[in-house]
Amino acid sequence: MASRKTVKNTEFQLYSLAIQPVFWVTLQEILDFTLNQWGAIVMYDFLKKVNQSLLSLNTTPHIYAKCPHLISTEIKTYRNIILKKYPYIVVYSIVKNKVTVLNILHTSRNPLTYKKLIRQTRHQQHDGDGAVCTEKRNNHN
Repeated sequence: MASRKTVKNTEFQLYSLAIQPVFWVTLQEILDFTLNQWGAIVMYDFLKKVNQSLLSLNTTPHIYAKCPHLISTEIKTYRNIILKKYPYIVVYSIVKNKVTVLNILHTSRNPLTYKKLIRQTRHQQHDGDGAVCTEKRNNHN
């Protein structure tokens, strides 16, 4: 006798993803260092993990831990992705249905760096909606 699987009707929400320019600059520095220090295979593996993490933010940004060094509010939540195998975290914020990737940081950095990061991000956003950010929107039919 065949068994039936029941699927719950869950609502699927897509989030817009904005990435601060400082993230790209920092990522390039990390990639250059990794390539010179460890080689192309390690660099590509690291880049693959970063890419997978960023892709997951479009659909499931709340699955990662809240960033313990940044104060979240009811409106804005700060979270971070710990990259497995590598001593880096991706720090991002969530406001309604928008995720903003702030930076990628080495885990040995002083936590005060995180607070400076937020201040820099505020200065970069001229109109408050991420006009300076690189935006990526996914529209699935």
